[in-house]
Amino acid sequence: MKRRKGGLLANLALAMMGLLLAFAVPEAILRWAQPSFTQDMFGTARDHLPGLQAMVADTEQYTREHDIRQPPSFIAPSDLIWSLKPGYDEIITRIPWVEGETRTYRVHVNALGFRGDEIAPEKKFGALRVVCLGDSIIFGDKLDGGDTISVRMAEILAARSPGRPVELINAGVPGYSSRQGLALWRQRIGILKPDVVIIAFGFNDRWPSNVEDSESFAPDIPVVGALIGALRSTETYRALRALILGARRRLEPAREKSAGAKITGTRVPIADTERNIQALVREVHAAGAIPVVVHTARGEAVVGEALARVAHEEGAAFVDAAGALEEARVARQRSVAASLGVTQPCPDPGDVRSGVVFRVRLPPAIPREGDLVLRTAGDVGLRKIALADDGRGCDEAAGDSVWSGRIEADAGARIHYVYAQRRPGGFEVDEFAGFPWVWRTRVAGPVPGEAGPATVETYNRFDFLSEEIHPDAEGAALIARAIAKAIPLEELGP
Repeated sequence: MKRRKGGLLANLALAMMGLLLAFAVPEAILRWAQPSFTQDMFGTARDHLPGLQAMVADTEQYTREHDIRQPPSFIAPSDLIWSLKPGYDEIITRIPWVEGETRTYRVHVNALGFRGDEIAPEKKFGALRVVCLGDSIIFGDKLDGGDTISVRMAEILAARSPGRPVELINAGVPGYSSRQGLALWRQRIGILKPDVVIIAFGFNDRWPSNVEDSESFAPDIPVVGALIGALRSTETYRALRALILGARRRLEPAREKSAGAKITGTRVPIADTERNIQALVREVHAAGAIPVVVHTARGEAVVGEALARVAHEEGAAFVDAAGALEEARVARQRSVAASLGVTQPCPDPGDVRSGVVFRVRLPPAIPREGDLVLRTAGDVGLRKIALADDGRGCDEAAGDSVWSGRIEADAGARIHYVYAQRRPGGFEVDEFAGFPWVWRTRVAGPVPGEAGPATVETYNRFDFLSEEIHPDAEGAALIARAIAKAIPLEELGP
């Protein structure tokens, strides 16, 4: 009996060793080879988020058409779905770019896995340490490191606290949702012992998807969660997952490519966004730090309302950065309009519907031959609206290079649009105004004290923005000032 028992144990030990070797050998090879499926951000995001399919396709087409050679991605799969690659340091071409602006920006990822200069895990004695948790807006998409929100905040706080070292950690990661942010805090941020934590999530929560982010995280059961998390962080798991997903795409190509395929959910339901932000605020408070909740998701009022509600209920500061950015943009646009002698157009107090007047200024370098059109999609459908510079209708002055056109739509409607120039011969050119991609707007209701519809006034510029989502250097500086103003330095002491 003892011999049989000893033999059974020996066989079991051999079997376990065999399993470990069967796993360890391919794992070592994959880590050494670093195949493409472990390095591709778009591949990772595309497999996880069906709603990114169109954006990925557009990006790949744009790089091909413009013969752009990009360095490897700064994103790699991880137990947080994806993370930044420590040690990454490359110059990246902006996609899309706007004519006349810098077309490249540098991304450096430090040893801790965050964008920016190297920083020690241990805080300097007497230093003020601020961690900025967020998505690509906090990360600084299309911005050089010195123009990011975190760096601008560091400069402001240093000026407010002369003689005190200020350590700003940019923990923004492109594409991150509030669920990923909560996991990032628990795994990598809490141990850094910050004094202040900026919490800026929400836009990616609303991204269309039939797969919720919560499904990609291990359950909150200590032993089981740790084992599943460890498995998901291995290259072997990622390789097997990539092979399975690739086989699924080949077996069911019609399902993914079908125009009728519907995405009915979002990455994070709004109720879960509230719970994630609430958990973050409470855990930051429990760690002895000060949380500041920031709304950066332009056009996502439901997110702003949820974040404001959580901040109020939990006693945290709230900053409506998206609102501040929009107010600044409107003020700038109206200033430009006044300098051009353009006023609010098309007064029609009897109109029971809302509308939008689009205005764009044709750059002098662009030939005036042909007509300008506005191509739309979204709630107003696929349409082409002729723009005019003839001094009639919604256009105020003929020949001033400000082209105008009006769309009727209900308040709250979403409109996706792109300006195009219809040249003689019938073909259209999209990049005439330096805006190569589709933009979007939401139809506002009537403006108190003003007659007529809302106006989208671009004049060949999108002030404070790199494109429709991300702030440019000026916009990032504006957001940094708004956040820094909400940080109560007097409560932190020397």
